[in-house]
Amino acid sequence: MGGKDKAKAEFEKIYVQTSRKIFRAAAAGSRSLSDAEDVFQETYTDLLIQLRRNAGIKDPENYLITVLRRKLWRNSHSPEKNFLAGQIIDFSDEEESLPDEIDIEESIITEELYDEIASRLKAKDETVRQIFYLYYQLEMTLPEIAEQLDMPLNTVKSKLYRTLKEFRKLYGGV
Repeated sequence: MGGKDKAKAEFEKIYVQTSRKIFRAAAAGSRSLSDAEDVFQETYTDLLIQLRRNAGIKDPENYLITVLRRKLWRNSHSPEKNFLAGQIIDFSDEEESLPDEIDIEESIITEELYDEIASRLKAKDETVRQIFYLYYQLEMTLPEIAEQLDMPLNTVKSKLYRTLKEFRKLYGGV
């Protein structure tokens, strides 16, 4: 097996083992999902470059987390980026006993309805979009999301539940 083939095989093995965790961290640490995708790709590009250089990477997950953190730090400290922390609002006093997990009714959702809900969700602030993405796409628990976004659990719950309540009101129990 040639050097490039060996690097490619090693890359694929590492990607399968780590991509979910690394993307979760990228999504949680980025201002937008678009930024998360960019940082995620850049992180794995760096890994591939290092593997092709025959750099001995003893702990690929640690390596990827370190690269990702540097890229996120660089992005968050550039002049045109805003900090997520400045956008966080704590609603913890408003809703005392929210459940840790929720079940969304499996009602009849047409493609048109799905597109309309997606459009309304895009109009929400980035924090709400991140919470929805982490919860529904990456299947993270609410406590995991709170930890990843470095915000109180009740804030995460409140943002999720308020948006769901709004959607249910608009779409009759969706």
